[in-house]
Amino acid sequence: MDDLVNDIKEHRVHYLILVIILLIGLSAFWFCRYQKFIQVWVVIFTSLAYVAWGAIHHYLDKDLHFKLMLEYLSTAIFGVIIILSLLLRV
Repeated sequence: MDDLVNDIKEHRVHYLILVIILLIGLSAFWFCRYQKFIQVWVVIFTSLAYVAWGAIHHYLDKDLHFKLMLEYLSTAIFGVIIILSLLLRV
């Protein structure tokens, strides 16, 4: 837990950008709450922004690895599947 707190303190700007990305995605999702097609795209673009943020963050921190990117990608895909399955249920 201390490692996470230290990492956040060390990279405040990076994590602030992540929070902004996620808040914009959440706001756009809520704003378009009656347009499911647009919500689908908001979810996809937010997840792509999350993966891009992870790549940039770890590239700048000089610890970018293939396994790490697979983790970000799998988390994003899992999130998209869960949200879209709830959104597009009949």
